[in-house]
Amino acid sequence: MTGPSDESARLGARPLLAVFGLALAVRAIVFFELRDAVLLDVLLGDAKGYVDWAREIHGGDWRGSEVFYQAPLYPYFIATVFQLTEGSLLGVRVLQWLLGSAACVWIAAAAARFFRREAFAREAGLAAGVLLALYPVAIFFDGIVQKTSLASFSMALLLFLVSRFDRVNEVRWPLLAGAVLGALILTRENALILLPVVGLWCLLPVLPGSPGERGMRLALFAAGAALILLPVGARNLSLGDEFLITTSQLGPNLYIGNHPGADGRYRALVANRGDVKHERHDAQRLAEQTVGRALTPAEVSDFWVAQVIAYMRDEPGAWLRLNLHKLWMVVNAEEVADTESLESYRDESRLLNGLAGVYHFGLLLPLAVLGVGLTRGRWRELSLLYAMALAMAAGVAAFFVMSRYRFPLVSILVIFAGVGVAGLAAALREEGANAVRSRRGPLLAAALALVFCNLPIGLAQQPRVLTDYNVAMALLEAERFELAQRHLEHAAAASVEPIVHLQLGAVLERRGDIAGAIDHYEAMLEARRADPARLRVKLIELHRGQGDEERARQLEAGAWP
Repeated sequence: MTGPSDESARLGARPLLAVFGLALAVRAIVFFELRDAVLLDVLLGDAKGYVDWAREIHGGDWRGSEVFYQAPLYPYFIATVFQLTEGSLLGVRVLQWLLGSAACVWIAAAAARFFRREAFAREAGLAAGVLLALYPVAIFFDGIVQKTSLASFSMALLLFLVSRFDRVNEVRWPLLAGAVLGALILTRENALILLPVVGLWCLLPVLPGSPGERGMRLALFAAGAALILLPVGARNLSLGDEFLITTSQLGPNLYIGNHPGADGRYRALVANRGDVKHERHDAQRLAEQTVGRALTPAEVSDFWVAQVIAYMRDEPGAWLRLNLHKLWMVVNAEEVADTESLESYRDESRLLNGLAGVYHFGLLLPLAVLGVGLTRGRWRELSLLYAMALAMAAGVAAFFVMSRYRFPLVSILVIFAGVGVAGLAAALREEGANAVRSRRGPLLAAALALVFCNLPIGLAQQPRVLTDYNVAMALLEAERFELAQRHLEHAAAASVEPIVHLQLGAVLERRGDIAGAIDHYEAMLEARRADPARLRVKLIELHRGQGDEERARQLEAGAWP
């Protein structure tokens, strides 16, 4: 069957507008359902850091005073929104809904373009856009104060732009693609791995044009990226005497994901100090204590990289097993939660809960595998998508795995999933039952992927507990003690983590419920859920304060429990 021309494969304005409208409507409905949820009333983890940084920028400190440690684009994005909306976080969320909806449009147009030689190119594009519009994790990230939405938009736009690299005489596509990738790198640093991937593809003969024209394409792409990244390098050089085109966070992040105690998830360098300000300080302090002198930000990063290299050299087998496990985490259906989880938001939204119950990464990836299988005959034309997907997966696994870190990979997967859905539907229409028999290979591969990525991975996560605990900490900081106690009680009912129970006891004390705090601490002591010495000291103090000298003496003597 002969495929359609470029023009006949192009999605028109109406289908693209429909994709945008669907995505925006779904996000608006979910927000409406969440409107009274305390989850939208507090800032957790990195979100608070980004907003505090944005407020400094909004207050006039656009240049800053230190080499960037975190990717800077998102705080500047928030600060710009603050400038336009008088500091409104609702404005940030609304703009993220618009960007997330626009990302669905870019993906739809990119998919139709990448598969333009297929008779079902338009259907593939439309399916890809709808799949992203309805993807629960995308809806979740577009509604919270987190840079994932901006990264997703940038990734979708990048894919749209590179799908047009075959137009030899149009210089705008590679130039814009380089600039968008530069913006993506300033949002998600591991996207640096895409620079050589896309750059090399510019030179491959799979694209039309003479060697000179392909070289010009590469030059334009590099110029676009340099236009965005070089000013950041110059800024860092002026503040820290070091030319860093992104941040100085590489070394600590690499070490967190690659050391003898690593398990593939984020673990702070110092326990219970995962806040970015603490992490930066701890990374520098620990490095300087070991080296015995003051270190620059780049030297701190180099120190931690050296620790990783030493681990790889001394324990190559353990390092390889760890990274294979991280690769499995990247392709597994489970979403590794950060400070706030999709599961907690599902509890507050019927629409989000309904979508997440049937549609998740464990279904998206097999659909993408099906799409790869159905279009395997065009592997040369699609080699960039393969390379970008593999590079992004490796870029996540090289560090540590979180749902928001692997999310840019979704933009590539939905393109293949769209062609998988559209291609199989077209085959069934034309061939009926014969379509299944003639496509046994791709369908079998998709079935195997379905089984593999949905296997239990044994992370023993408690995402709702994590969210409840972090919400409680934010509420405590705001002195909303009653609501904080409620969230801690909810977390404590489902968790044996000592820190959760200790914080609940502390809140009970703070609210004047000393008897309740004593009961809680004594139950912890009996269950051996925390440091016995610490609990005994606390209970002795509380019992004496209540006038129960006998119980205090029992605890001092170690006779109870």
